[in-house]
Amino acid sequence: MAPSLWYERGCWFARLVLAIASLGVLWRKQGSILELSGSWGDSVPRGKVSTSSIVDSMGHSTRSTVGVESSIESNMRMDEGTSRADGKVVGLATTSTSTIRSSISTTTPATYRPNSEPSTSASAQLAHASKPNNGKGIGKGKGRREGKGSGKGSGRGKGSGRGSDTSANLTVWNSTMSNVSAAACPSLDEVPCSGARKGQQAIAVCVVGQRSRLLFNSTVKHVLASIAREGFAVHLYISLVDKGEGTSFAKIRTVGHSDPALDNLSHEQIKSYLYTKVESAGACLVCSVISTSSETLPKIPVDPVYRWRMHQYPASQSSLGRNVLRVWKARESLWMAAKKNEERQRKNYSMAIWTRDDTFWVGNIVGPAELLGSANASLTAWSKNCKQWKGMNDKSVMLGRKAADVMLSAYSNFWNPHPELRSKNAEIYLDLYARSQQLKMMYLTPGNLPGSDALIYETKPPSVCFLQMYWCGKTPPPNTTFCEWKFPSIRGVNRR
Repeated sequence: MAPSLWYERGCWFARLVLAIASLGVLWRKQGSILELSGSWGDSVPRGKVSTSSIVDSMGHSTRSTVGVESSIESNMRMDEGTSRADGKVVGLATTSTSTIRSSISTTTPATYRPNSEPSTSASAQLAHASKPNNGKGIGKGKGRREGKGSGKGSGRGKGSGRGSDTSANLTVWNSTMSNVSAAACPSLDEVPCSGARKGQQAIAVCVVGQRSRLLFNSTVKHVLASIAREGFAVHLYISLVDKGEGTSFAKIRTVGHSDPALDNLSHEQIKSYLYTKVESAGACLVCSVISTSSETLPKIPVDPVYRWRMHQYPASQSSLGRNVLRVWKARESLWMAAKKNEERQRKNYSMAIWTRDDTFWVGNIVGPAELLGSANASLTAWSKNCKQWKGMNDKSVMLGRKAADVMLSAYSNFWNPHPELRSKNAEIYLDLYARSQQLKMMYLTPGNLPGSDALIYETKPPSVCFLQMYWCGKTPPPNTTFCEWKFPSIRGVNRR
């Protein structure tokens, strides 16, 4: 072959090598941009292992024809096995109060860690949050990921695509976004049933939700009356809206009916009905707020900090995320009213409990006295050790007094950009938030918190079914059913 031909081919090969090397450099730079800004799909959480085994000894039934919350309870039994530290199972019905303490899981679950970061423990997030964002973030609509530009951003919808400097632009969160006013509640002096005996401890119970989903009788019987029999003064604070906004996460909720006992009642008649029910249980309805519309929210900042919080349904884009914030806001409003009553009485509540509007209880809640006798009880949050969704089960939670100040202020603190608290869902966010505030997390078995999401699927006769996706076990209690079994064609969840 002629030397000139070898020379030409050698030059061509050299140019090819240089071109490939240039592409490699460009790819690495692009990768660094992606790493800085993040993307919606790269933060799949690696969760914690189950803290204890749940023994499945529940019965099986595919149809329920018993009445709502009254006759249904006489034939129901939930798994009352509790896991001890040694792995043995004891029946809650036959255990002493000391055994109940051993049934509480004390294993600290592993910290939630998104794949995009080496660690998102509370300390790591606090350190990470102190770094300025320098205008870099997830672009939205038109605009580059690193601020101004004309390229395509990774966000959805319209927008300028400008990143935001978290440390500079979000420092006004406390004075603008987190404004929550106390619920318009009477003082304890104005509520005849609220008086506590000298030396008697008081517990505040907060219920938030929709009037159309309220399952109240089992809460009165198995929570309020059960705690009152232990000698506590029980004060109920409840906030309801006639109907929520947007869609529910679980599609199966669309088959639910309102309690026939509350149909066609005015707001004042409903308050009177609730007051009588609560008083008959030896407790007191201190505050009841019923609204025609949901809580108002400020505009959610378009900033990576907030878009990475509950990013399965980010509040800036999803009605599901906004509804989570509304629930937190209503709880905080009730808690602020409760603290006002503490100031007037010059006596604090010993514990606060929150539960949902549609929680159906099949047994008595664990006695607060044993929990309050444990170490660091004031800083402790007790939640169920199943259906945690890699965070904390937030359906029904029992809180020591200092822990209540933290967890019942989740709405206000959501607007605080520090620490970042990157999370897929509300359960993970609350777990990270609690740990960032140095709370002690303890876990109860289903036998200690025997309530779960349910709905009325028939009104004649009134019949209740449990949402299988939230039930801790493979089968429902005897003489009940899963809603998904009754309506097999309605499954899945809404994402927005």
